[in-house]
Formats: sequence, structure tokens, C-alpha cells
Amino acid sequence: MTESTDEKIKSFLDTCLKGRGFEIVRLAGDASTRVYYRVAVQGGSKRGRQTLVLMHMAEPDPDPLFIGVQQVLHSAGVPVPAIHGFDPGLGLMLLDDFGDITLEQAVSGADEQHWLALYLKSVQIMADIQFKGMAQRGECPHPCFSLAFDTDKLMYEMDFFVEHVLRIWKEAEFKPGEERALRGELEALCAELAAEPRVLCHRDYHSRNLMVLEDGELGVIDFQDARMGPCQYDLVSLLHDSYVDMPQTVREQVYDAYVQRLEIELPGGLDKDHFYNIYLLMVLQRNLKAAGSFAYLDCVKNMNRYLARMPQCLGHVRAAFERLPAKARLMELLESYLPELGRTG
Repeated sequence: MTESTDEKIKSFLDTCLKGRGFEIVRLAGDASTRVYYRVAVQGGSKRGRQTLVLMHMAEPDPDPLFIGVQQVLHSAGVPVPAIHGFDPGLGLMLLDDFGDITLEQAVSGADEQHWLALYLKSVQIMADIQFKGMAQRGECPHPCFSLAFDTDKLMYEMDFFVEHVLRIWKEAEFKPGEERALRGELEALCAELAAEPRVLCHRDYHSRNLMVLEDGELGVIDFQDARMGPCQYDLVSLLHDSYVDMPQTVREQVYDAYVQRLEIELPGGLDKDHFYNIYLLMVLQRNLKAAGSFAYLDCVKNMNRYLARMPQCLGHVRAAFERLPAKARLMELLESYLPELGRTG
């Protein structure tokens, strides 16, 4: 931070904390353009010390999506951090501190029962976002209800994948007509997904955006990009997450728990075969999108750690293709440049 920024942050915190003493430490970041600090506040709790998190946005924003989505989710009973102060000109926001333990860290080395307990909580919170969040449309009108994973948005993500995975990472040189054929297959995939009924999606609902709190409950972060999309979108993000190696038995049980919740939420009933087919298509799109992000962060932004996630990410794609014979042509077009998608045994 520059000296000027230091002074502005101190002034902001002095105002929010009403003159109570504090110490501030920068937190390690991930791929976000935002910078986070932990603020230890003197006399903030019965133990004499409270911690909060200060978010410094990359650019000032007078009406950040974060605030509106936080209001929607909080009203729906979703465990999101409370906002204790906001300066739009400085791009500073003071939030509840959900700690340092992500779901990814909490399940690392854990037995399957621990996995299952945490992921069953995760999937129920996800369903609350989808259905209780949707119920807030009249009470908390917000752009997240008008933004959607339509064909254009989904295809934008596929073009990002083609550019950064195939052209940049794999240095692909397409044969005549091949790129057009590939885009045609990807557009068909996106159109099929975009035609599905929509619910409110977190958009990045995975193990690094779920925090395990001191009482063992979960908190949800990084929700500012919420928008409407198929109910399978966040389910796939959670169950086919490239940051964790989820036991298949846990994945199946959590999937079944979500389907049971869905049958309660949908008065017209659920076509389980159709739901599963869309789920597999979403595994393709969501993980191809993730692969594009990993290649961009590693090859363009030089973060030099995200290509390590690629084998697991493309493994999810390969497993979905094996259950989707109708997408054999798309598989064929991709496999010529991504040998990682080759069938294993």
C-alpha cells in the first residue's frame, strides 16, 4: 500500500470502528483482483478482541454487486458475512471475518463421514440460494435476477476456453473448417443448457468459497457474480470441483440429497433422467470454462500454479463424455488437441 492509501484505510477504519484500536494484516490472495486484510479490533468482544475483514476493491464502485447480492442472500437466510462499513469512493468494505479454514482445507485428509457431513450442509445451503434466494425477487430486486447464463454468456466462456486452452496453452493450429465445427458443437451444448429453467446461482460455488466456521457451520463468500442459470450449474461446481479429490461415494450421496430437495421444491415433479443428462452437459461446460480460467491464470497472468489443477479438471470432462454418446463429435474435435481427454482403459 502507498502511504496515501494507508492513511485512507486508517481513516475509514477509525470511522467504522468508532475510534477503537485495531491492527491490520494483509491476507494471502488467490485469483481475485480484490485485496483483503484482517482487522483485529480491540475491545470488540467479550474476549477483548474481535476480527473483521477489510476488502479493498480493484476500482471504486458506487453500487457494487456484492452489496445487493449480500442483501438478497442474507434475506434468504444464507450464511453470508455482514457488512459493517462501505466507502464507495475508496472501494473499501468492512465485513464479518469467516476465518481461514476453507471447505477444501477442512476435508483434506478427512474420512468420508467428515466429507459427507460438510458437503450435505453445503448442498442444502446451495439449494437455499437457489430457491429461498429466488423468493426474494419481489422484496430485494437486484440485477442478479435479470442476468443469466443464456447462450451468449455460456458461449463467451467456451470461446475463452478455445482461446486460452487450445490456442495459447496447446498452441493449436486448426485445420480448415475445424474451428467452425468445434464452435458449432459448443454452441449446441450452450443452447441446450440455456433452454433449461433457471434459478439463482452463486456462480462459483466450490470448496474455496465455502468457509468452515468455529462452530462447524459453513459461511458463503465470493457471491457477487450471482446470476440466473440451470439448477445443475452450482451443483456441478460443488461436486466436480478441481480443487478437491472428492470420494465418488460422497459425490453420489450428496447428489441424491440434492435430488430429494429438488423433488420437494418442484411441485410438478422431477424427470430424473433428463435432470441427470443436463447435469452431465453442465459438467462439460463448467469444467471447460474452468480449464479456460486455469490456462489464462497460468499462461497469461503468470500465476504458475493453476495448470496443476488441469488434470483433475479435464478428468471431469472425460468422465462426462464417457456418459454422453450424443457428444461424441465434440469429444473427437477436442481430443485431437487435448490428449488428456483420451479414454483411460
